Amino acid sequence: MLKYYRINYSTDQNIIGSKGAQIDNFYNRSLIKESEIKKYNDNRKNRFIDTSEINVYNFALSTEANLTDILNSNYLFLDGFFISNKLKIILENSINENYKILNTSIYKGENLIENYYFFNVIDTENINYTKTIFRIDSTLMSWRDGGKEIIINNKEELFEKGWEVVLDDATKTILPKKAYINKYTDILRFANSHFIYCSEHLKQKIEEEKLTGVVFEETDIEFCLNE
Repeated sequence: MLKYYRINYSTDQNIIGSKGAQIDNFYNRSLIKESEIKKYNDNRKNRFIDTSEINVYNFALSTEANLTDILNSNYLFLDGFFISNKLKIILENSINENYKILNTSIYKGENLIENYYFFNVIDTENINYTKTIFRIDSTLMSWRDGGKEIIINNKEELFEKGWEVVLDDATKTILPKKAYINKYTDILRFANSHFIYCSEHLKQKIEEEKLTGVVFEETDIEFCLNE
């Protein structure tokens, strides 16, 4: 069995400095139409960000925010994370598929913050969906009761049935109970969720470098290598 954790950004004000998200606005609001703002938090269904449609060079850091190695953001949180160059190097040395590192611009006041990027993650390709055991259960781990098992044959079906479950009961989702992957990878993402999971190996690398703003959460999903 493999050990994975959900990787996320911190919301602790003592760490991030700000009460809300560190990236909480656009640097030049006049460059963004109100009708376009929704695009920043759309679910792109296994597509990378199209930088011809979305301006990734126009973000503003809260005046109270600290610079951490993962930045808590009001924008693009369904697509990945804003990350420091230190974290970028670790990720590039650990994974080789289903992600892109995008150049971006983040300003604090009038000052451009150097050496930050956007880590854009899409669905993992090597999940064995037919072997993986899925269940319908609560979105909150503390509310889960084991759930009702559901058959999922591929990632398209997971995405479509996932929406049906949410529309029927917004507190429910489709979750893997026991996930089988065809080959080892340090980053995982399922088709119906923006949650990103990282291996214990990658977690240790990040912790060894003492990177800031990174949170690792235990998961009740069992991960296995398909043999």
